[in-house]
Amino acid sequence: MVLIRPGTRVDAEPALVVWRDAYRAERGLPEVDPGHAQHVRDFLGERDSFLVVADEDGPLVGMAVGTHGRAADGTGPPVPGLMHVKMLFVLPDHWGHGLGSVLVDVVLDEGRIREYDHAEVWTHVDNLRAQRLYDRKGFLPTGRERRDLAGDLITQFTRAL
Repeated sequence: MVLIRPGTRVDAEPALVVWRDAYRAERGLPEVDPGHAQHVRDFLGERDSFLVVADEDGPLVGMAVGTHGRAADGTGPPVPGLMHVKMLFVLPDHWGHGLGSVLVDVVLDEGRIREYDHAEVWTHVDNLRAQRLYDRKGFLPTGRERRDLAGDLITQFTRAL
């Protein structure tokens, strides 16, 4: 049985493993750049971020992070009312079981509790599975695209909370 719960500091490294394994499978990579992994590790420790995990009786099988959205594609000052959904990942052997959908719901619910009024998410332009999920959850494409840390093209979606 999978339990969706708030993540704790103890979950940071296991969540990083989920991210790494799911990201590698999604992107078809043999390994993840150590600098990218360190960026994710640092992000998990940021003060305004919150982690939600899918826990299968011990091992984590999914994770999502919400944080205060920032101007200038995440490098500027906080944008009032904007929650950024970051790092929604589920282990490949759990794809297609609805865990991503539940994780998005929980992150959005927590965003409402934290009094955000809208949310944004970026995903790879070629990740149609994620785009379908965000569409089902009421996110709309903005038409904005940019390169991520790995140089891959990503696209932005937003929705009201």
